[in-house]
Amino acid sequence: MSLQTGSMPAAQSLPSLVGPALIALFACAACSSTRHVKVPILHPAEVNLSGSIALSNLNGDRGGQIATLLEEKLLESGGRFQVIDRSHMGAVMNELKLSASDLAQSNNAVKLGKLVTASAIISADIEDKYHEQPVRHTFRDNANREHTVTNWEGEAYLRADFKIVDVSTGQLLLARVLEARRKWNGNPIGSALGAVFGVETQDGPRPDRERLERGVREEVVGKLVAAVAPRKEYGEVDFETDSAIPQLEGGIGWASRGEWKHAQDMFNEAVHAAENNPAISSKTLAKGYLDAGLAYVFAGDYEAGFKLISKAYDLSQDTKMLDRLDYAKHLQADAGKFEQQMATPPAN
Repeated sequence: MSLQTGSMPAAQSLPSLVGPALIALFACAACSSTRHVKVPILHPAEVNLSGSIALSNLNGDRGGQIATLLEEKLLESGGRFQVIDRSHMGAVMNELKLSASDLAQSNNAVKLGKLVTASAIISADIEDKYHEQPVRHTFRDNANREHTVTNWEGEAYLRADFKIVDVSTGQLLLARVLEARRKWNGNPIGSALGAVFGVETQDGPRPDRERLERGVREEVVGKLVAAVAPRKEYGEVDFETDSAIPQLEGGIGWASRGEWKHAQDMFNEAVHAAENNPAISSKTLAKGYLDAGLAYVFAGDYEAGFKLISKAYDLSQDTKMLDRLDYAKHLQADAGKFEQQMATPPAN
């Protein structure tokens, strides 16, 4: 919702707008046929690194802050990495008369890597920007009195052009431009409502520049670490519900706790009961097969899960079931890569 300079609607018009919106919202929630369940998702690294990592001088005004944060996040990756001391790295680069841009040449990276005993070197060119400005809003209240308040808008932006080089071969392992933005929009809606209801309003606070800039640094560094370190995180997956098969709710309850064997049993019971009920349509029965298939997939029994989800498609002819099947196969491939990467010995 955006507010522009000008008169606001009268206060008495707000309930007439809010009421129908709330009714529609709750009506939509009541007719929802899916439940969101948090599940563990395994993400393999895009570039499987381990061992000693060296950070060259990261060019840019924020290079030092990015390097410090990157060191911290790499060291938090379960002992997978050792990070070469940056002061030692800088001394060696000065001795060899190398700059960060020189590391793009494979022979220079190999030469440097031998002297600092690193398996890979990370370099980057950093660009950052910050901008803020006041924005004035004028409103009229119910008594037609004019109010003007000032809110502030601010934006922090960071762009990092990262390169990771294998020092044993000089091969460029990763070249990635990562960007992040954080915005501060003040509270123009609150000021507008205050004016409408005759409440005295005040100018909004200035943007929290430190918070905005810290946010973009953390986002960019997080993206890079995600590309080089396998990780497990939680995401949401939709399970189907239907009042005609009440057992699905029980299965979803177990799934939300990560009790996949109990979830499988409950979903299998739901499918069996639905198959013996002539009033259950094939599309409704498909929901039970889908939920059961997902329970097997997240328990690691992928082939059993694939068969059940395929059965859900056969019954419903809904192409969304095929999308779920593709996603399950993607999870299987990622899990295989993840396990292989986690088997790599951690840094000593």
